Amino acid sequence: MENDYDKMGTRELQARILEIIPRLSEDQMRTLLRGLDKWRQPESDDGEQPQFHEKRRYSRKETSIYTICETDTDNFREYAKNTSPGGVFIETASSMTVDEEVFMTLFHASFDTPIRARGRIVWVDPKGMGVEFNNPISRISSA
Repeated sequence: MENDYDKMGTRELQARILEIIPRLSEDQMRTLLRGLDKWRQPESDDGEQPQFHEKRRYSRKETSIYTICETDTDNFREYAKNTSPGGVFIETASSMTVDEEVFMTLFHASFDTPIRARGRIVWVDPKGMGVEFNNPISRISSA
């Protein structure tokens, strides 16, 4: 059976990695660690520990925004739990597919009017989905 890692959500990938690591030999773990270290930034001049590169362009904010979502195959109402001008994490049990387009209407007391946004699903896991907006939304960070 072949695994399709590209279809796994972040949490599924992390769980799978954590399942595999204890089964590796000591030499395999050293090889893995060397490979992971290559992805890290070089040590700074002040001697601080290097950090992994942050891929996100925008910082995230924990929140709870009532959201109506529409796709070609489903309509549902859920809550966006993690937001940024570039996208949202929507808690849902609905089965979604990576790269599926989604139209959202977001409602929050801090918004003068609901925010209407279009985006695409960039990852899914058992708790929900990550949606990247087609165009950044600066006023979402006020929620």
